[in-house]
Amino acid sequence: MKFEKDWDATLLDQMRLAGPKAVVGGYPGTEEQLKQSRENGYNETIVSCSNGLDSDGMPNIGSAVVPVKPNHAPIKVMEMAAGFIAFPGTALREVPYDPLLSYSFWGEEILFSARMWTHGYDLYAIGKMVCSHHYTRTGAPRYNTDHIEAEGCKVLALRRIKYILGLAPASSVHPDYLIDIDKYGLGEQRSIDDFWAKSGFHMKTGTTTKVCEVN
Repeated sequence: MKFEKDWDATLLDQMRLAGPKAVVGGYPGTEEQLKQSRENGYNETIVSCSNGLDSDGMPNIGSAVVPVKPNHAPIKVMEMAAGFIAFPGTALREVPYDPLLSYSFWGEEILFSARMWTHGYDLYAIGKMVCSHHYTRTGAPRYNTDHIEAEGCKVLALRRIKYILGLAPASSVHPDYLIDIDKYGLGEQRSIDDFWAKSGFHMKTGTTTKVCEVN
């Protein structure tokens, strides 16, 4: 990761603009995308979007480059990515992070997004890019390559995720992965059906519409 000068002050400004129950972040741009945005007066940013379903029927999150308003206000989205994320610390008391998601990748972020949104939090892409990420490390080792239990743990975690999201029955989940569903489940302030509709995931038909809202 590489950060712009005064990134922390910019992020605090973004949080204030977004409001008290806001999650701000998403996938950071590449170093070249950040450089281009900087040279153009930070006139564009990257937002998270629906990006199809994988072979297991899990909703995947993608991204798109969009223009920003002159005041660099954060942009409301429906998906949040873990590459760069900020929210009030109190949010983790209301929506604590699920400890039973070991080795999951696709699935963890959409579950986090749905849980936050159904608990009444609004999700935003940052309106002024503050960091970049080096995505490609061809040939470099990954965290899970020397963990023989990784694949089995991932399968168990993904079944839990799909159950919480209403995409699979409880019978598909290992009993040990059905614990604390109330604590780590969806909220009651908004419905999961509304979340799917607004985010562009059409779960009944297995199709998606790429929704990158610019407001």
